[in-house]
Amino acid sequence: LPALMVVAVVLQAASVVNVDLALWLGPGAGLGVYGITPYNAVALCMGLLLLGRLVTVGVAVPVQVRGAAAWFVAYVVVAALGAVVLPRVFAATPVHEMLALYGMSQPPVPLQWSLSNLVQAANLGVHAVVLLYVLQCAQEPGFGRRMVVGVVAALVLVLLVGSYERLAWLMAWPSAKAFWLNNPGYALMGGQLSMRDILRVASPFSEPSYTSAFLATTTLGLMAVAAFGQRTRWALGLGVLSALGLFNTLSSTGWSAAGLAALAMVFWMGARASVLDEDNHIRPREAWIWLVLSAVLVATLWTAQSTRYSQDIDKTLNELLLNKSQPGNQEEREKTNVRALEIVQETNGLGVGMGSHRASSFMASLVSNTGVLGALLFCSMLASLLWRYFKTPRLTDIQLFVGVSLATATLAMSLGIPDLNLPMYWGFIFLAFIFCPEPSPSKSGLNRGQIPIN
Repeated sequence: LPALMVVAVVLQAASVVNVDLALWLGPGAGLGVYGITPYNAVALCMGLLLLGRLVTVGVAVPVQVRGAAAWFVAYVVVAALGAVVLPRVFAATPVHEMLALYGMSQPPVPLQWSLSNLVQAANLGVHAVVLLYVLQCAQEPGFGRRMVVGVVAALVLVLLVGSYERLAWLMAWPSAKAFWLNNPGYALMGGQLSMRDILRVASPFSEPSYTSAFLATTTLGLMAVAAFGQRTRWALGLGVLSALGLFNTLSSTGWSAAGLAALAMVFWMGARASVLDEDNHIRPREAWIWLVLSAVLVATLWTAQSTRYSQDIDKTLNELLLNKSQPGNQEEREKTNVRALEIVQETNGLGVGMGSHRASSFMASLVSNTGVLGALLFCSMLASLLWRYFKTPRLTDIQLFVGVSLATATLAMSLGIPDLNLPMYWGFIFLAFIFCPEPSPSKSGLNRGQIPIN
């Protein structure tokens, strides 16, 4: 189930079964058809098994993640209570409605408590169940290997689906997005045409930005393993395929996140290369990466500025990255973030409750919905996890992948994805909990085959 969960999180807009709530609650309830996602189906199975474990052998939380788990619990309590109370306390506050189609492009409407608040609070409970279950499984023999298989399977699935959609567009084959995006509860954009009529691939996610964020995360995680880890050839091969898949999306969110994260990682490697220590085997890789990066940068600048293709390149990138076909231009999206900051001020830092305001980036959505306290608790959870990866002198390949992936995913979410409960992002958070390094009693107690990263 934990490995299956990693695959399920990439099927963001898929549905195991669609439920027509209007048939149950009557048409007057104003509800439509909602789908049960693969992630929720897996979480349901986990919940049932966790309940059985609670009444038999009990549950335990590993010591190395207890601090992060405490921050997580505090965040869940604050965000869930806020989803119930704050929409009523700050009723009529202008917000961009969460459930409205293309809500970021619509004018603000007066706040009122809605089904969105209930659903978002319930999603936090789902994440808590999944986290507690996977932590119980983490001590089982072969668990780490099964999770690696799950990560690779999820990546291969995304690459295959995206490749088919590109070929279908080029070869006039039938698209498969109706299969992967069958959940009517989402504003589905399985593929978009840019102003130059070039397809921006989204499947199996609902929008190209979500797909690119996932592939940027896996690309940087794999490249970190290729640079610092042991299985360099496997990581480099998968990393190149992931990078090609990222390019296939033609989405600025993932491209920007990958570029910024790669730049940070390369400069970090360069800084480490100037320090004399025991890790001489890493230096040739660092030198090659600097050489390749410099060559690519020079070639890109020369092509973009000094050739007859420079104007076409500039115009194409501008239309692909800035003038997206989905409703709402960049100025309107930035206004939702500005409105988020205004909400924080108008509510004295409390926010309007999870599920109330739709911004265009994760951090703006976090602080406007859960308030300053909720944002601090969530960031404290992330910092507690990432700090353990950073300060540990020796990490395994999967720990390297997870640590860099979580940092890259957080960057991508902050750049342009507002969904606070996006299963894909929480999947990387769960992986960070699962593979969190244990405290090392002494230098001699380090496992063989692990390599230093800081």
